[in-house]
Amino acid sequence: MEYLFKSTACLGVLTLFYWLLVKNLTFYKVNRYILVAVFILSLTLPLVKYDLPFDPIKYLSLDYFNTQDSNTNEDHSFFTEAEITTPSESTINKPTPVEIEKSQSYLSQFTCWDYAVLVYLIGLSFFLTRFVIQWISLFRFFSSAKKIEGQHTTPFYTSTTEVPPFCFFNRIVIPSSFLTHPELDLILSHEKIHQKNGHTYDIFIAEMVKVVHWFNPFAWLYNRMVKENLEYLTDSHIVKK
Repeated sequence: MEYLFKSTACLGVLTLFYWLLVKNLTFYKVNRYILVAVFILSLTLPLVKYDLPFDPIKYLSLDYFNTQDSNTNEDHSFFTEAEITTPSESTINKPTPVEIEKSQSYLSQFTCWDYAVLVYLIGLSFFLTRFVIQWISLFRFFSSAKKIEGQHTTPFYTSTTEVPPFCFFNRIVIPSSFLTHPELDLILSHEKIHQKNGHTYDIFIAEMVKVVHWFNPFAWLYNRMVKENLEYLTDSHIVKK
Protein backbone atom coordinates (compact mmCIF):
# COMPACT_ATOMS: atom_id res chain seq x y z
CA MET A 1 0.00 0.00 0.00
CA GLU A 2 2.93 2.33 0.50
CA TYR A 3 3.74 1.88 -3.20
CA LEU A 4 0.13 2.66 -4.14
CA PHE A 5 0.16 5.81 -2.03
CA LYS A 6 3.36 7.06 -3.67
CA SER A 7 2.08 6.11 -7.13
CA THR A 8 -1.13 8.04 -6.45
CA ALA A 9 0.85 11.11 -5.39
CA CYS A 10 3.08 10.91 -8.49
CA LEU A 11 0.10 10.48 -10.81
CA GLY A 12 -1.63 13.46 -9.22
CA VAL A 13 1.37 15.78 -9.47
CA LEU A 14 2.27 14.78 -13.04
CA THR A 15 -1.33 14.94 -14.27
CA LEU A 16 -1.74 18.38 -12.72
CA PHE A 17 1.49 19.47 -14.41
CA TYR A 18 0.18 18.28 -17.80
CA TRP A 19 -3.23 19.87 -17.26
CA LEU A 20 -1.76 23.27 -16.32
CA LEU A 21 1.18 23.54 -18.72
CA VAL A 22 0.78 21.11 -21.62
CA LYS A 23 -2.90 20.37 -22.26
CA ASN A 24 -3.63 23.49 -24.31
CA LEU A 25 -0.59 23.12 -26.56
CA THR A 26 -1.33 21.99 -30.11
CA PHE A 27 1.59 19.56 -30.35
CA TYR A 28 -0.80 16.65 -30.00
CA LYS A 29 1.72 13.99 -30.98
CA VAL A 30 4.18 15.24 -28.37
CA ASN A 31 1.31 15.45 -25.87
CA ARG A 32 0.59 11.79 -26.50
CA TYR A 33 4.16 10.83 -25.58
CA ILE A 34 4.02 13.04 -22.49
CA LEU A 35 0.84 11.31 -21.32
CA VAL A 36 2.49 7.92 -21.78
CA ALA A 37 5.49 9.24 -19.83
CA VAL A 38 3.14 10.31 -17.01
CA PHE A 39 1.89 6.72 -16.81
CA ILE A 40 5.42 5.25 -16.83
CA LEU A 41 6.74 7.71 -14.23
CA SER A 42 3.81 7.10 -11.92
CA LEU A 43 4.82 3.42 -11.95
CA THR A 44 8.60 3.84 -11.61
CA LEU A 45 9.08 6.88 -9.36
CA PRO A 46 7.52 5.16 -6.31
CA LEU A 47 10.26 2.52 -6.58
CA VAL A 48 12.89 5.17 -5.81
CA LYS A 49 13.81 5.10 -2.13
CA TYR A 50 13.33 8.40 -0.33
CA ASP A 51 12.09 9.55 3.07
CA LEU A 52 8.90 11.55 3.39
CA PRO A 53 8.80 14.34 6.01
CA PHE A 54 5.30 13.13 6.88
CA ASP A 55 4.49 9.42 6.80
CA PRO A 56 0.69 9.07 6.34
CA ILE A 57 0.80 5.31 6.79
CA LYS A 58 2.28 5.72 10.26
CA TYR A 59 -0.24 8.32 11.36
CA LEU A 60 -3.22 6.51 9.85
CA SER A 61 -2.39 3.46 11.93
CA LEU A 62 -4.07 3.19 15.31
CA ASP A 63 -1.05 1.25 16.50
CA TYR A 64 0.84 4.55 16.63
CA PHE A 65 -1.73 6.09 18.93
CA ASN A 66 -2.04 2.91 21.00
CA THR A 67 1.71 2.97 21.56
CA GLN A 68 1.53 6.56 22.70
CA ASP A 69 -1.32 5.76 25.08
CA SER A 70 0.46 2.78 26.57
CA ASN A 71 3.56 4.86 27.22
CA THR A 72 1.44 7.50 28.90
CA ASN A 73 -0.30 4.95 31.09
CA GLU A 74 3.00 3.52 32.24
CA ASP A 75 4.23 6.91 33.37
CA HIS A 76 0.98 8.00 35.06
CA SER A 77 -0.42 5.17 37.11
CA PHE A 78 -2.98 6.36 39.66
CA PHE A 79 -3.54 3.07 41.51
CA THR A 80 -1.25 0.74 43.40
CA GLU A 81 -1.68 -2.99 43.81
CA ALA A 82 -2.77 -2.46 47.43
CA GLU A 83 -5.72 -0.37 46.29
CA ILE A 84 -7.07 -3.11 44.03
CA THR A 85 -9.84 -5.00 45.85
CA THR A 86 -11.25 -8.48 45.27
CA PRO A 87 -14.45 -8.43 43.21
CA SER A 88 -17.69 -9.06 45.08
CA GLU A 89 -20.11 -11.88 44.34
CA SER A 90 -22.29 -9.51 42.25
CA THR A 91 -19.43 -8.96 39.84
CA ILE A 92 -18.24 -12.58 39.58
CA ASN A 93 -19.89 -13.09 36.16
CA LYS A 94 -18.62 -9.82 34.75
CA PRO A 95 -15.59 -9.83 32.40
CA THR A 96 -12.31 -9.57 34.19
CA PRO A 97 -9.87 -6.80 33.32
CA VAL A 98 -7.69 -9.41 31.57
CA GLU A 99 -10.59 -10.51 29.35
CA ILE A 100 -11.45 -6.93 28.52
CA GLU A 101 -7.83 -6.23 27.66
CA LYS A 102 -7.74 -9.27 25.34
CA SER A 103 -10.91 -8.22 23.52
CA GLN A 104 -9.57 -4.70 23.09
CA SER A 105 -6.29 -6.06 21.78
CA TYR A 106 -8.14 -7.99 19.04
CA LEU A 107 -9.99 -4.85 17.99
CA SER A 108 -6.83 -2.78 18.08
CA GLN A 109 -5.27 -5.08 15.48
CA PHE A 110 -7.58 -3.52 12.87
CA THR A 111 -6.19 -0.07 12.14
CA CYS A 112 -7.55 2.78 10.05
CA TRP A 113 -5.10 1.72 7.39
CA ASP A 114 -6.56 -1.82 7.38
CA TYR A 115 -10.05 -0.45 6.79
CA ALA A 116 -8.71 1.80 4.02
CA VAL A 117 -7.13 -1.23 2.35
CA LEU A 118 -10.43 -3.11 2.58
CA VAL A 119 -12.37 -0.25 0.98
CA TYR A 120 -9.74 0.05 -1.76
CA LEU A 121 -9.93 -3.68 -2.58
CA ILE A 122 -13.73 -3.54 -2.77
CA GLY A 123 -13.55 -0.60 -5.18
CA LEU A 124 -10.80 -2.27 -7.21
CA SER A 125 -12.86 -5.46 -7.53
CA PHE A 126 -15.89 -3.48 -8.71
CA PHE A 127 -14.10 -1.42 -11.37
CA LEU A 128 -11.96 -4.34 -12.56
CA THR A 129 -15.06 -6.52 -12.95
CA ARG A 130 -16.82 -3.77 -14.89
CA PHE A 131 -13.77 -3.33 -17.12
CA VAL A 132 -13.58 -7.07 -17.91
CA ILE A 133 -17.32 -7.22 -18.66
CA GLN A 134 -17.01 -4.28 -21.07
CA TRP A 135 -14.18 -5.95 -22.99
CA ILE A 136 -15.98 -9.30 -23.12
CA SER A 137 -19.02 -7.46 -24.50
CA LEU A 138 -16.85 -5.97 -27.24
CA PHE A 139 -15.57 -9.38 -28.34
CA ARG A 140 -19.14 -10.71 -28.35
CA PHE A 141 -20.19 -7.69 -30.40
CA PHE A 142 -17.68 -8.57 -33.13
CA SER A 143 -18.84 -12.18 -33.21
CA SER A 144 -22.28 -10.99 -34.35
CA ALA A 145 -21.22 -7.96 -36.41
CA LYS A 146 -21.07 -8.08 -40.21
CA LYS A 147 -17.81 -7.30 -42.00
CA ILE A 148 -18.07 -5.14 -45.11
CA GLU A 149 -15.26 -5.16 -47.67
CA GLY A 150 -14.79 -3.89 -51.19
CA GLN A 151 -17.43 -1.16 -51.19
CA HIS A 152 -15.12 1.33 -49.48
CA THR A 153 -11.39 1.91 -49.27
CA THR A 154 -11.36 0.64 -45.69
CA PRO A 155 -13.03 -2.61 -44.56
CA PHE A 156 -15.16 -2.24 -41.44
CA TYR A 157 -17.70 -3.98 -39.24
CA THR A 158 -21.32 -2.92 -38.97
CA SER A 159 -24.19 -3.78 -36.69
CA THR A 160 -27.75 -2.69 -35.97
CA THR A 161 -26.63 -1.84 -32.44
CA GLU A 162 -26.74 1.93 -32.05
CA VAL A 163 -23.19 2.86 -31.09
CA PRO A 164 -21.01 5.75 -32.27
CA PRO A 165 -18.29 4.87 -34.81
CA PHE A 166 -15.18 3.59 -33.06
CA CYS A 167 -11.96 1.65 -33.53
CA PHE A 168 -10.96 -1.37 -31.46
CA PHE A 169 -7.35 -2.36 -32.17
CA ASN A 170 -7.39 -3.27 -35.91
CA ARG A 171 -11.19 -3.29 -36.25
CA ILE A 172 -13.36 -0.35 -37.25
CA VAL A 173 -17.03 -0.28 -36.34
CA ILE A 174 -19.66 1.75 -38.20
CA PRO A 175 -23.30 1.35 -37.11
CA SER A 176 -25.75 0.48 -39.89
CA SER A 177 -27.50 3.85 -39.48
CA PHE A 178 -24.27 5.53 -40.72
CA LEU A 179 -24.03 3.50 -43.95
CA THR A 180 -25.97 6.14 -45.88
CA HIS A 181 -24.22 9.05 -44.18
CA PRO A 182 -22.90 11.55 -46.76
CA GLU A 183 -19.55 11.77 -44.93
CA LEU A 184 -19.07 8.05 -44.43
CA ASP A 185 -15.67 8.06 -46.17
CA LEU A 186 -14.50 10.91 -43.91
CA ILE A 187 -15.68 8.98 -40.84
CA LEU A 188 -13.82 5.90 -42.07
CA SER A 189 -10.67 7.96 -42.62
CA HIS A 190 -10.96 9.27 -39.08
CA GLU A 191 -11.27 5.79 -37.59
CA LYS A 192 -8.52 4.44 -39.84
CA ILE A 193 -6.07 6.93 -38.30
CA HIS A 194 -7.02 5.61 -34.85
CA GLN A 195 -6.44 2.09 -36.17
CA LYS A 196 -3.13 2.80 -37.89
CA ASN A 197 -1.60 4.62 -34.91
CA GLY A 198 -2.66 2.08 -32.30
CA HIS A 199 -4.76 4.47 -30.24
CA THR A 200 -6.58 1.56 -28.60
CA TYR A 201 -3.42 0.84 -26.59
CA ASP A 202 -3.48 4.37 -25.16
CA ILE A 203 -7.11 3.96 -24.17
CA PHE A 204 -6.36 0.58 -22.60
CA ILE A 205 -3.62 2.16 -20.45
CA ALA A 206 -5.91 5.06 -19.49
CA GLU A 207 -8.67 2.64 -18.49
CA MET A 208 -6.30 0.53 -16.38
CA VAL A 209 -5.05 3.67 -14.62
CA LYS A 210 -8.67 4.50 -13.79
CA VAL A 211 -9.30 0.97 -12.50
CA VAL A 212 -6.24 0.84 -10.24
CA HIS A 213 -6.57 4.46 -9.05
CA TRP A 214 -10.39 4.54 -8.99
CA PHE A 215 -10.35 6.66 -5.82
CA ASN A 216 -8.03 9.28 -7.32
CA PRO A 217 -9.80 12.13 -9.19
CA PHE A 218 -6.58 12.77 -11.13
CA ALA A 219 -6.83 9.26 -12.61
CA TRP A 220 -10.23 10.13 -14.07
CA LEU A 221 -8.84 13.42 -15.35
CA TYR A 222 -5.90 11.58 -16.89
CA ASN A 223 -8.27 9.15 -18.60
CA ARG A 224 -10.32 11.99 -20.10
CA MET A 225 -7.27 13.94 -21.30
CA VAL A 226 -5.82 10.86 -23.06
CA LYS A 227 -9.02 10.36 -25.02
CA GLU A 228 -9.37 14.06 -25.83
CA ASN A 229 -5.80 14.31 -27.07
CA LEU A 230 -6.24 11.27 -29.34
CA GLU A 231 -9.28 12.91 -30.93
CA TYR A 232 -7.42 16.19 -31.43
CA LEU A 233 -4.44 14.29 -32.87
CA THR A 234 -6.67 12.41 -35.32
CA ASP A 235 -8.52 15.55 -36.38
CA SER A 236 -5.21 17.29 -37.04
CA HIS A 237 -4.23 14.45 -39.40
CA ILE A 238 -7.56 14.81 -41.23
CA VAL A 239 -7.07 18.57 -41.61
CA LYS A 240 -3.56 18.09 -43.02
CA LYS A 241 -4.92 15.74 -45.67
